[in-house]
This record gives sequence, structure tokens and C-alpha cells, in this order.
Amino acid sequence: MDLGKIGIWAMLEAMTAPETLDFAKTIEKHGYKTLWIPEGPGRDPFAHAAYLLSHTESLAIATGIANIWARDAAAMASASRTVAEISEGRFILGIVRKPQAGCCQPRPYVRQALQLHERVPSKTKGCSQETGRATDPAPDRRTSPKNARTGGGSD
Repeated sequence: MDLGKIGIWAMLEAMTAPETLDFAKTIEKHGYKTLWIPEGPGRDPFAHAAYLLSHTESLAIATGIANIWARDAAAMASASRTVAEISEGRFILGIVRKPQAGCCQPRPYVRQALQLHERVPSKTKGCSQETGRATDPAPDRRTSPKNARTGGGSD
């Protein structure tokens, strides 16, 4: 995926959803390749990215950033894969592991970042450059013997 030399990072919380779409279409029309949207207090970054991606043609949408403490690793990995799949690889997951002041408190388990790294495909670990789809999806953690010791499964 070509991210372009210059992308746009924009806090779109003050805009309505249709206004954010107009903004995305405008920057796409002007030749920008990537729009980075932060996880703010007003919108879920995955739902917002999916909305923008479903109404644009070539623009990539990236979370800049999604906070790993706001949701568990499995939820973030699932959301990321779903948005990447429905957008034919135009979604980029940008994450931060340091809690932001006033945003979220760290979850009581430290394995969060490691689990996320194992579940979300990256360019260096089993991700097709053309489609953004995992070429070697992470194994189901619910049946892992290691998981039984750490209490990671919830079934």
C-alpha cells in the first residue's frame, strides 16, 4: 500500500459524520493517500474508519492512534481485521500502549500488548501487501495450553 509522502492527521470530533466524509473525499480528490484519525472522546476509531473507507475509493484510513487500554487485544485485533478486509487493505492500525491522561486506566494484566502483537498482522509478520489480510492468522488462543495457565479464555 502506498501511503504517500504526505498524509493528513485530523481531529474530526467537532464535525458531523457526513462532514467527516466530505473532508475525506476532498483530501482524496486533492491526491492525499492517507488520512490519520485519532481515537477521541466522541467516536470509535474502527467504526469511523469503516464508514469513511466504505465511501471513498483509494484513500487509506489509519488510526493515529488507537489506545490498547481502551479495549482488549482480541477486540482490537478483530476490529482491525474486519475494517482491513472490508476496505480491501486500505486500513492501517496505529496503536499506543501508554495510557493517555484522562482517557483510560491500564488494565490489570500486562500481556495486553503482547497479545495484540500476536493477533494483528503487520507488514513484517504475515500480512499481504496487496490486501492487508493475514497470511498466517494467529491460532485460536482459547484452546492453547498456555492460555489455560494464564486464564485468557472466556468461553
